[in-house]
Amino acid sequence: MPQLVTCPCQHCNGKLEFDPATLSEENKKITCPHCSLDTILFVPPPTDAKLETILSPPPPPPKVNIGKLAKLAPIQGVWTWKVEKKLDDWADLFIGIGILGLIGGVVAAFAVGSDSLFWLFVASGIGIVVNAGVAYALLKGVAELIRLHKKQAGLPVSGYFIFECSECKTKLTGPREECPRCGLRLQK
Repeated sequence: MPQLVTCPCQHCNGKLEFDPATLSEENKKITCPHCSLDTILFVPPPTDAKLETILSPPPPPPKVNIGKLAKLAPIQGVWTWKVEKKLDDWADLFIGIGILGLIGGVVAAFAVGSDSLFWLFVASGIGIVVNAGVAYALLKGVAELIRLHKKQAGLPVSGYFIFECSECKTKLTGPREECPRCGLRLQK
């Protein structure tokens, strides 16, 4: 049984198998059965698997930012609209208005001197303070819910982002070892 060798076609790189013992100058030019173009048969040099491994270039490194560092840059004022603080301020304003309304109602009741109007002004003052108390409780509750959600999301309650990745500009709320967006190791 003849020992067959394989060489590639010079045009399509298709594998051509033949017996090297029968190869001569007259029959080395053939028509490729894959692409139908004329090609030349040749006996490829023997390959040593170890030599091929040593001489072959190393595979390209994966496209991961291994070893590359990004800096954590402290920043401020990126997120300055602090809703919870504004809600606290409005709640304090409403409770102040309610207390002033109660005082005004009692003073007006005593100034009128009439029994029927007296209780009307007192009731108005109490109504103002009750409404202000409800508004105060709602506003303070919403402000506290915002603080709670910020803490759960890992956002600073103060309203400011603390750090920024120098490579991808991702905002980070504290020092971390790796940027969650670009995967770079971070250094302070």
